[in-house]
Amino acid sequence: MIENVFAKSFWYPLARCALAVVFVYSGIDKLVHFDAAVAEVAGFGFQPATVLAAITVASQLLGAVLLIAGGRAAILGALLLAAFTAAVTVLVHRFWLLEGIDQVRTASTFLEHVGLVGGFLLLAHHQARLSRGAPAA
Repeated sequence: MIENVFAKSFWYPLARCALAVVFVYSGIDKLVHFDAAVAEVAGFGFQPATVLAAITVASQLLGAVLLIAGGRAAILGALLLAAFTAAVTVLVHRFWLLEGIDQVRTASTFLEHVGLVGGFLLLAHHQARLSRGAPAA
């Protein structure tokens, strides 16, 4: 029964959109408020902040568009967003340097981002199998 529900073709594009939406929102917000994005990057101590903010916007928007597009483009989008998310997670959400409630909150965010990376890798694997004509496994 449950297999029949999840065998419907709309679930896969819906899942891709759900994974992409936060990156679309964040990328557009950072683009519209680019000075704030630069300040955010600089606030984490990263330089050159303007270049890194531009790379962030480009990675988020390009990765999301590729993911939503589907097909082989979704593989590239998933891998781009996995790499971006993994890098940002390790560089920004350093819970091991914190204490108390700040450590708990940051560790939770860190682990949520690890889950996103896992979702992107799973999606890339699934799409690669579909692109080769293999069963989705």
